[in-house]
Amino acid sequence: MALIIFLIPQRFYNLNHQKCTNSFATLISVFVESVIRRSKAIYTYQNLFDYARLTNGGSYEDHVINDLQKLKRIIPILLTFIPFFISYVQMQNTYILQAERLRLKISTFVIPVASLSVVNATVIIFVIPFLALFVYPLIIKCFHKPPNPLQRIGFGLFLSAVSVFAAAFLEIARKQDILATGGIPQEVFGNKYNVSSISVLMQIPQFFFVAVGEVFASATGLEFAYSQAPVSQQAIITGLYYVMFGLGSFCSLLLIMLVNINSEKPWMPDNIDAGHYEYFFFLLGGIILVDVVVFVFIARSYIYVDAVDEKPMIVKYEITNSFNHRISISESGGRLFEKI
Repeated sequence: MALIIFLIPQRFYNLNHQKCTNSFATLISVFVESVIRRSKAIYTYQNLFDYARLTNGGSYEDHVINDLQKLKRIIPILLTFIPFFISYVQMQNTYILQAERLRLKISTFVIPVASLSVVNATVIIFVIPFLALFVYPLIIKCFHKPPNPLQRIGFGLFLSAVSVFAAAFLEIARKQDILATGGIPQEVFGNKYNVSSISVLMQIPQFFFVAVGEVFASATGLEFAYSQAPVSQQAIITGLYYVMFGLGSFCSLLLIMLVNINSEKPWMPDNIDAGHYEYFFFLLGGIILVDVVVFVFIARSYIYVDAVDEKPMIVKYEITNSFNHRISISESGGRLFEKI
């Protein structure tokens, strides 16, 4: 159905048939050439990619090198998303393990153990229009300007820390309740557990905070990365953004392995009641708070790129040279030769 909906309006698309280049291949090629030329160079340049400049004897025009070097401003911002994505993937693993040991039954209805992930999607659906219709207009009215993308990202990162701290305090309360009451029997996926009498609905705050954090950090982060990247590098920067998500998943696994390195007293054994999942949540929350501090330090010195500055500049007049070529000015001030 989705494919049909996508294909039906194709006849109305206004496609750009201009020749495109593989920006990732260009990045690799520039990097390889820069490394090779630096090893043989007599002169030393401040930036690695300067060795591949055409004006320095390389193979690439200045505007290509300039665009690639602009990525260095955005990549540090993207790296701060890794701890956020570590907290985000907890919805699919540790939060579900915790839900198994909470009371799933409400009256005669049994809540599916993984159903609270619906809270994430529901919150996003309602929070986005709420922010657009009420919160941002109120902020503009009070401060005469909307929050900039980096401010929203920083707030989203902080909310992800609040989510894991909420999970940590719930885990402490869950274990204390079992010690105080002896727990109640419950069957999940055919397995019988002795669980806390605390309702699984108490997990809603941690799902809520990670969902709102996703609205502020994840959605805004992708928009920020795309809008701040040079036009020629937008594909690369979008790909790098999703690489951060993959690194977040990998680092989550790595972090779990590190806290379980002591096999005699692991923090996160298969039996959640025999471990200290709250220690893991507190550790992750601390990592995210440190990440927020690093993000603020980077964001304070970041200079926004005006989207107008990244648009191609075409002169209103044309000059025809003796070789019958038309000369115009490119976005980076270079020349483009177009045969008449």
